[in-house]
Parts: sequence; C-alpha cells; structure tokens
Amino acid sequence: MNSIVKQIVLTSICLPVVLASSPAPAAGQTTASIFGTVTDASRAVVPGVTVTATNTLTNDARTTTTGDHGAYSFPSLALGVYRVQAELAGFRTSVRQGIELSLNRNARVDFELQLGNMVETVVITADAPLVETATNEMGTLVDKRRIVELPLNGRNTLSLVSLIPGAQQLTWGPEQGFNVNRAVFNGTRPELSNWLLDGGDNTSTLRNYGNPVPNPDSVQEFRVISNNYSAEYGRSVGAVVNVVTRSGSNEFHGSAFEFLRDDSLNSDDFFLGAPTRLNQHQFGGTVGGRLMRDKSFFFASYQRFRRKREAFLNSALVPTALERQGDFSQSVFQGKAVVITDPVTGSPFPDKKVPSARVSPIGAKLLESVVPLPNNPDRGPNGYSVTLPLADPSNEVMVKIDHILSQNHRLSGSYFVTDSVTEEAVSQIPYQYRDNTNTQQNVNLHEYWTLRSNLQNDLRLAYSRSAGSRALRAQPPISAADLGVNYGNLPSGPRVSPDFYVTGYFTAAAAAGGPKTSNNHTLAEGLDWIKGRHNLRFGAEVWLRRLFDITQDGRNGGDFRFNGYVTGNSVADLLLGQVSDRFRYRDSTYKSNNQWAFYWFVQDNLRISRRLSLNLGVRYEVDMYPVHPGDLLTAYVPGMQSTCVPQAPSGIVFPCDQGIPRAGLNNDYNNLGPRLGFAYDVNGDGKMVVRGAMG
Repeated sequence: MNSIVKQIVLTSICLPVVLASSPAPAAGQTTASIFGTVTDASRAVVPGVTVTATNTLTNDARTTTTGDHGAYSFPSLALGVYRVQAELAGFRTSVRQGIELSLNRNARVDFELQLGNMVETVVITADAPLVETATNEMGTLVDKRRIVELPLNGRNTLSLVSLIPGAQQLTWGPEQGFNVNRAVFNGTRPELSNWLLDGGDNTSTLRNYGNPVPNPDSVQEFRVISNNYSAEYGRSVGAVVNVVTRSGSNEFHGSAFEFLRDDSLNSDDFFLGAPTRLNQHQFGGTVGGRLMRDKSFFFASYQRFRRKREAFLNSALVPTALERQGDFSQSVFQGKAVVITDPVTGSPFPDKKVPSARVSPIGAKLLESVVPLPNNPDRGPNGYSVTLPLADPSNEVMVKIDHILSQNHRLSGSYFVTDSVTEEAVSQIPYQYRDNTNTQQNVNLHEYWTLRSNLQNDLRLAYSRSAGSRALRAQPPISAADLGVNYGNLPSGPRVSPDFYVTGYFTAAAAAGGPKTSNNHTLAEGLDWIKGRHNLRFGAEVWLRRLFDITQDGRNGGDFRFNGYVTGNSVADLLLGQVSDRFRYRDSTYKSNNQWAFYWFVQDNLRISRRLSLNLGVRYEVDMYPVHPGDLLTAYVPGMQSTCVPQAPSGIVFPCDQGIPRAGLNNDYNNLGPRLGFAYDVNGDGKMVVRGAMG
C-alpha cells in the first residue's frame, strides 16, 4: 500500500502591496541590525572604510569594513543604544550616536565622509530613520514605554497584542490544564500563530496557543509580525509574536512594585446587592547590572500574585424540605402545580405524595449529604443562591545572563518559571470544584559567533515545559459507594465523586480534569553571510514536542441523570431512584504523542539600489505526524482487516499491522515554500515605502 491517506492542501497566495510607514523586522529572532552605505562629498561610494558599532550600555563593539559598493552591515546585534563610527585615512572620522535598536529593527545609518585628518571627528546625535526601507515584512513593535505606561488588567504583557492592527482582543486563562493566551490575527484561527519567548518556542502543544510570559517589568519589548514573513518564519499563517526579556548593563538598576485591587473600591453587583469580594495583590521587583564590567551582565525579576475572590451562584433550584420527604402537594415548577405519576400504576400518586417506603435511600442520602435547602424566596420556593470563596495564587521568577567572551563571541541565557493555581466552582451548588495548577518553565540559550567581519553564526537551544493538572475535588468528598450504589467496579485511578443531573433543578457535576504535561525541545542554527549587495541568511531547526495527557471527569465516579421521564418531575425520579437518562461509569483516558519537525530556509535580502530592495527566500518544512509512545493510534483503511488485532472491525488497523505507519498515515514531504518580496523607497528619503510580497 503506497499511500494510506492522501491529502490535498490548498495554499493561499497573496500579493499585498502596502503603503507603510511602520518598521519591518530583520532576520534574527532576538536581535537587530545596522546597515548603511559610506560615500564621500561627491556621493561616490567609498570602499575599505572601517566601521565600528558599539553598544553604549555594555561597551560590546563590532567592527567591519565597507565592500566594493561602499556598503556595510552588522547583523544579529544585541538590543540597546549604539554608537557607530566610520574612519578612513584622508577623511575626518564620522560618528553617529543615539541609534536605538529594538527587536528585529534594521537601522539604516549612512555616512558622508569629509576630507580631512582622521583625528578630526564629526559627531551627529540622532536616531536612524524609523521607516524601514530594506525589508518587505510587516510588523509592529510594542516598546518598553508602552509596556510600562499603559494600564494592564492583571499585568499580562501579552494583553497589549490587542493594540496591534489586525488583531482581535486577546483572552487568557486556564484551558485543558495549561495557562494560555488566545488572539486572532487578520481573521485566522487563534491556533495558527507562533508565540516565542527570547526566540524560543513558547506555544502550548495541545491547542497551539501562547504560553504565559514574564511580567511587564521584565520585558524589554515584543514584536508582532503580521504579514509578508521572511523565509525564517513558518509553521503557521497567523502572526509571529516574539517577546524579548530585559538584559543587564554596566550600570545597576532596580525597581519594586505593588498593585492592589480591593472590593472596597468596587460598585455593587446587580444580583448580589453588594460588591463581589475581591482582594488582589501583585508585588515584586527587578534588579540588573554587571557581574564583570564590559563582560558579564545579569537581570532578575520576581512577581507574586495573591487574589481572594468570590463566585456568585444563583441558577440552581433545589428541593424543599417537604419535597425531600416525598410530599409534592405544595410544589410548583415553572409556574404550574407539580403532578407526579406512579410508574407502577401509571396514575398520579395520591395527594401528590411518594410513600416513604418507596423513597430510595440512595436518593435520600444524596439530598441529605450534598444538596442544600432553598434560601432565596425571591426566585420561588426552590430558589437557591450562594457565594463561594476562591483563591488564585501564583509566583514567577525570571533570570537572564549575558556574557561577552570576546569581541567576536557572545553568549546569552534566560530562565523563566511560573507556577499558579486557579480555583473554579464547576457545579451549580457547592459540591464539585476544580483546581487548575500549572508550572511552566522556559530555558533559552544563544551563542553568537562572528567568524569574519562578513560572516556570523548563531546557535539557539530552547526548552519549554508546561505541567498542568486539573485536580477535581468535591465537598463533601463522597463516592457512589458511600451513597449505597452497588453497581460493578469503580474505575481505576484517583477517587472521584459522582456526577448528578436533575433536569430543571440543579447540576452537581464535575468538569474535565487530569494531569497534562508538554515538553518542547528546539535546536536551531543560523548563518549570516554578507557578500556585496547580498545579505544572505541560512538556517535550520529541529523540533521535538512531547505531550502526556490523562483525562478524567465526574463520570469516573459515576454519572447519574434524572430528567422526569418516569414521574413527570426529575426530583421525584431521584427520590424513587429512577435513573431516567444515564447510569454509567467512564474510566480515565490516556493520550500521549511525540512529534518531530525539521525545517531549513535560505533568505537573500538584496540591495538593488539605494531605493529598491528585494527579499528572496525559500523554506522547507517537514512536520512529522505525531506518534504514540505505546503505538496505540489507530487508522482506517476501508476493507482491510487487522492481523495483529483480529477482533477489530474491518477497516480499523493499527501500527502493528503490515504497511501501517506508527502515526496511522504517511508523512508529507512536499512542503517547499518560496518567498518573494520587495521594498521600494519612493522618494529616496526614507519617509514613504511601498512593500509587497507573495509566497
């Protein structure tokens, strides 16, 4: 069998041509670049000029010389403020300072040398033009000022993604055991974007949403690339969101913060008639500086979050004291008097009362142990409302170290860890709760090595782990056996309290729970080669994603539903022990997979002239289909009978069958994507640029 499953992939090709005045990103996922042309007073290009770029925060310096076309380039520079100097015998030394490099910025710094002695220096203090003229990528930078000064509810740095053109409002919270951030960019699904932290993968494996990032005081800036991606980026059609953390410098700096929210400052809840309880503290601090002057630098931060709140529940209707005894003579449901039918005779019970001898001891014990009495007469005789205290503690730590081995060799490493608990009340009465616990860790290591003035290599190792658990707990922690149910064996695994559904009255059921762990490993290599007018970048990546998933819910302890089909009233069905819809158990499910991915790309940013740049690239991707470590996946091949599991229905086959791959289908190796783009400086003054791309 040559092919088990054939897929047709429709690839959309677009050619957006945009009048843009916003910067576009450069190659390199945590860096920026400086480039330019050196001319003399007659506007002739000057080759052989020594150009030095110095980071004024760390005194890290890089040196190169202009080529035959008078051009120079410094790729993969650390973020910061730079001083650029150009010098050549017979000309005055020219200096530009105050060049601020933000994430992926291509800062164009041109020099016009004047005849004179090298000891004479011309100093210009001004940033480079803000409009990028060399790349076709469309992106938006959210800088440190906006991150620090704009108000953030909950201090989630990524909430500022909502300000990006084309982005819908970002939402965040626990989902499937992980804390995630979701946003739609340019109409694509929220699962179709890439989320990076210091250049490393920061995407949740299960849904491909964004994982949490450090607090705003720890973030230098982040950039969202929303269109016209270079060949360096792939895997999705949404946006690329890259967050870069702060680094230390030669100067020591620190900060401390406390943010308080309290219910004494809130207005009344409309239904509760008083402010909902809220006491929230976010506090912590940062510190950064040098370990060795001009060599080693550090930055560290800590944030602690403590919140006490309430959940107001008022949607349940619960049986009255008389109804619990089987007396429905005064009962009203949905504005009508309740009539209960005896399932034995098919006639109404006399006086609307269930004989005490026929009341199920299991149903009676459930009502006594779990279900509260009515307390809200405004909603009728069965009305019930309650406020439940909940808490959401969390902690986070971030540490970053940068070390300059030599003028041509630099290392950078960061570590981020956050742990949190989010409590949920998941049933309509105080019975079932879910504690969403999560611990996330990110490790990113970078090496930057300048082999020659026109050749630089960068290596990236990244690891992210998110370990979540949706722990189910009940108050009281009863089991079906405690109520007197004696039906088969309870499923294996953690003890779980049963679910009860009483139609029209209340739900006492748990949500899905169980532990989930995601481990993502990345190895990436990149090479920048400047050759004449060509700025070439080569790169390759290897990814391994591993997901471990155990799912359980209230059905692990039993699922009992009463809908009134027997007597005409669901509470009466419960008292008689008449399970009218379901009476079942469900064991825990174990899902796990490992997935390898391999990528490589070539990108050429070609300067045709001072006004026109071409961005040419090609990217190849192999995303292997996930496999189960125990080979438990199944496939469907019409008419094929499994030989290793002969009792399986026809068409259901397994990796143990001949010709069936471990993933159940064959991998797709036909994923070669060309990229073609341009950037044209309309007037040659860096104020208006036309960009276009396809691929």
